[in-house]
Amino acid sequence: PPNGLGIWGNCRAMNMVDQADVTIDNCVITSQNWGALGVDDIDDGTLTVKDSDIIIEEQGYGAYAIGKCVDMFDNCTFDIKYGVVGYAAAGSGSEILLVNGTIANSLGYYGIVTHQSFNGTNSEIVVDGQGTALNGKYGGIIAKGRGTNITVSDGAVVTATDGPIIRAQLNDDTGAGSMDGTEVVNVDLTSTTLEGDIIQGMGTEGSSTETSTMNVVMTSATLNGDISTAKLTLKISDGNISFDNI
Repeated sequence: PPNGLGIWGNCRAMNMVDQADVTIDNCVITSQNWGALGVDDIDDGTLTVKDSDIIIEEQGYGAYAIGKCVDMFDNCTFDIKYGVVGYAAAGSGSEILLVNGTIANSLGYYGIVTHQSFNGTNSEIVVDGQGTALNGKYGGIIAKGRGTNITVSDGAVVTATDGPIIRAQLNDDTGAGSMDGTEVVNVDLTSTTLEGDIIQGMGTEGSSTETSTMNVVMTSATLNGDISTAKLTLKISDGNISFDNI
């Protein structure tokens, strides 16, 4: 896998390329490492998964959405031992939707990460419906140097045991300096109760995302936590990149 993902492996359980519409219904998708449901540079496609289990046995991601691709998970379960439930990456129209009671657990790393925008188009992250939950460790939803529209609604929840539920940050991916992000993160919380913090840390002095903004709108929602701006710095230890709040 690309070094920026921070995972190992040599094979994905499924991989979409070019143009495709794939439906997976009542299945178990398992990968030892790297990725369960991969997508590479889709020009126009959909991945619809219903009533299914997505499992990473060691380390990797559950699903990717690259380019103009919509990933929708309806009443599914993610069990990610170490890694990320889903990535939304470069290109227009990349969307990840967790709906209708989907339970997505990545209790060793992050929930959903969106990154690597090449054309200034926002990605779409939706967690919707009573019983739907996205559970991470160091963060629930992470926007890395990319404009994002985030919606948590109708009783759905996002949790993080050791980090913010939503965070915008600088992009630490390989080649991130060439990206063209919109630098705007929109967060819409509707009819939900969340425990945790929302942090805007994408813009720091001297960075390419110095003018980035975060817009948070709450409608019939409760947030037991802080909405704040933090300066984030990179720390490199033993070849691994991590972020510190200071």
